[in-house]
Amino acid sequence: MDNCFVSMCMIVKNEEEFLPSCLKSVQEIVDEIIIVDTGSTDSSIEIGKSFGAKVISHKWNNNFAEARNISLENANGEWILILDADETLESIDRTLFHKYIKESNVDILSLELVNYYGDKIDENRIYTMAQSRLFKNRLGLKFENSIHETINLNDADMDIHNIQHLPIKIHHLGYLTQVTEKKKKNERNMNLLHTEIKNDKHSPWMEYHLASEYYRQKKYETAFLYCNESIKRFLLAGLKPSSLLYNLKYSILVTSGSFNEALKGIDKAILLYPDYVDLHFYKAVSLYHEGMFNECILTLEHCLALGEQNLAYLTMSGTGSYQALFYQALSFKSKGNPFMSKKLLLKALEIYPEYKEAKEELLGFS
Repeated sequence: MDNCFVSMCMIVKNEEEFLPSCLKSVQEIVDEIIIVDTGSTDSSIEIGKSFGAKVISHKWNNNFAEARNISLENANGEWILILDADETLESIDRTLFHKYIKESNVDILSLELVNYYGDKIDENRIYTMAQSRLFKNRLGLKFENSIHETINLNDADMDIHNIQHLPIKIHHLGYLTQVTEKKKKNERNMNLLHTEIKNDKHSPWMEYHLASEYYRQKKYETAFLYCNESIKRFLLAGLKPSSLLYNLKYSILVTSGSFNEALKGIDKAILLYPDYVDLHFYKAVSLYHEGMFNECILTLEHCLALGEQNLAYLTMSGTGSYQALFYQALSFKSKGNPFMSKKLLLKALEIYPEYKEAKEELLGFS
């Protein structure tokens, strides 16, 4: 294809519900769309073709990286944009989008991934993080790992610190409750992950993803074991474990009510990632449940100071705003200061008017 500046590459299987929105969000700004279809029995292929996409049928071999790499091999663009069918790119002018890319002077660009969770799309129920989703073609970049595939930035002789961020959001709906239940991804993912870890040379990320799957099933003990195993394997490989691992580890402990256990080690994790607001928030929640209200209030002040804008980390909405204010309110209530508690609850509700827990707590003052 002549004058192909940006190719959008994706893999799909039975995505007729989401695919039109995804393709509509990029059709004006990309120059070609490459879709590798791994066996759709719905109208996904027809939808792709109706948007002018090049659709390549590929037999599913239980390997996501293999399918993704076929999409990369067929891309003609100077740049490649990676999206999934349950994602949409926020609206942006084509000229501005191309201007951002041309002025970047780097080979890899990250975008802000906005993951929605819960029962419905709610701007205050999200996890955000920067992800490398736009990169120059023909750099030797490819996907690896049969599941939870990632780009081989470390193996491609790339300066992974020289990644520039574009102020563009990708909205991801795949973690909404009704979507995860409908797609029944858990069983498929578990089978692939357990197969992957039988390989002696598997990535320590596989244990992390297993831990995440068990966490979603509320099997906290098993999740915790796999999370610690992942951390151990990163350390044995001479690598600093990702902040994602410590987020998951302390999320497991807090969610399962192991607050004293969380407090035993969380300061070490914070030393590794001192500006990660979620870790400070988990510490504060643990302090609250252990009755250390003054320490909790001070820790939450730090959360509020850090805020939630650091896209280097997977950050849960509210840990540096309305959730921090809510736990401060609970702490002041426990200290016998209802006036301050009510004030903080109202402040939390100013940020998030539909905050159910704060509204329920406020009813106790009427």
